[in-house]
Amino acid sequence: MATAKDSIRDTYVVGVMHVYYEELMSLKDKLNSGYITQEEYTKQIGSIMNRCDDETLIKVETALK
Repeated sequence: MATAKDSIRDTYVVGVMHVYYEELMSLKDKLNSGYITQEEYTKQIGSIMNRCDDETLIKVETALK
């Protein structure tokens, strides 16, 4: 069985989830309350998980260290 440490992408995604935990939970709450649709939720989650701007890279690197 593979673990996150065996894949750079998997490790990076774990870091993104940690760094943006509050934002991700807020989206979940918005979905559960009906404020956003499943489609919008999926779109926004995808956007967060694919962030690779300099600020995100620094935050994720720091979190993983």
